[in-house]
Amino acid sequence: MRRAQSLAESSGVASRIAIELIKQKLLAQERLVRDKFLDDSSAEVISSQRHALMKATSREEIRRCEAHGALAYWRVWHTLVLQYPRSESQRIPEHWRVFGSRISPLTKSPRVAVNPANAMLNYLYAILESEARLAISELGLDPGLGVLHSDSRTRDSLACDLMEPIRPQVDGFLLDWLRGGSLQRKWFFEERDGNCRLTGEFAAELSETSKLWKQALGPFAEWMLHALWSSNSSASRIEVPATRLTQDRKREAKGIPTQLSPESGSIQRALVTNIFCDELRIIPKLARLDRFDPVAQSRRAESQRRQVAAQRAWNPTEKPDWLDEKTYRERVQPQLLRIAAPKIMSALSISEPYAQRIRGGRCIPHPRHWQRLATIVGVLAG
Repeated sequence: MRRAQSLAESSGVASRIAIELIKQKLLAQERLVRDKFLDDSSAEVISSQRHALMKATSREEIRRCEAHGALAYWRVWHTLVLQYPRSESQRIPEHWRVFGSRISPLTKSPRVAVNPANAMLNYLYAILESEARLAISELGLDPGLGVLHSDSRTRDSLACDLMEPIRPQVDGFLLDWLRGGSLQRKWFFEERDGNCRLTGEFAAELSETSKLWKQALGPFAEWMLHALWSSNSSASRIEVPATRLTQDRKREAKGIPTQLSPESGSIQRALVTNIFCDELRIIPKLARLDRFDPVAQSRRAESQRRQVAAQRAWNPTEKPDWLDEKTYRERVQPQLLRIAAPKIMSALSISEPYAQRIRGGRCIPHPRHWQRLATIVGVLAG
């Protein structure tokens, strides 16, 4: 595997891996901008760069597409307002009140942030990079030999490559955090040069997200390993690489659906919505957390806000007159038992436990969902 990794540039697999990783990143950025910022114009710019990426033939072209997409992506973040308790508003510097630019005036790069939001993001990225380095090392690859980032004595280039498709997940987590509550002045301090730093207690709280990034990285790391293995001329005589991160080989042995399975043509990766890869079906699920975990609470709050907004926006006149609660109970609900829970999840944009409860008849969903469920099971008027 190390030999295949060292020859990846000449074999062409390095370019293929780099394009796939950046494509996943741009697609996730596009969806975040479209769904959370409601900015279709910026999302279209990112989409255009994703399509241009497929024609890239060199590292420089790949980086150019990524950079142009990043300009549109971070532009929508620039004016994001940060919330603080009213009692602390007089002590908050003006440049701490918005997300601002990702480029720090101290370094002309994202490093050494000058406001809390960028300091949090830099720290979360550092956790992600650490988990990426561990994942790569566990698979037996060299984390310093990258496919997109240039080799450098001061960084592990392949770990930086592997981070790329997961960065939008980290961004989305931070965005939910910033919108879900107020930042506390006590979580941050400012050094003499203007560098904004996190206190140890708050940094420790953010570090608890490492298990999320570890699980999100696993399928991508194993996909990359499999792509390198497939490029080896003697791959047919060498055992398929072990799936140490996702344990898919053990699932296969037990007859459990796996996260990675060869398919012809394109395949889908489910995160919140589907993203396409070229060789393997990658369906990572975020770690199941304790209900009191800050990450779980943030997810739950975001889901509740989304559902409440959808209920308020729904017009009851949109529901057909014939589709009342009695019709739903007698004609629609019994037919749901033959429909797989993932299909209900996708149709209604709900969680798996809730989809299972609807499927089993243990609860009646909101009336705005009745028509879509009736369509799924083929129940028509009359």
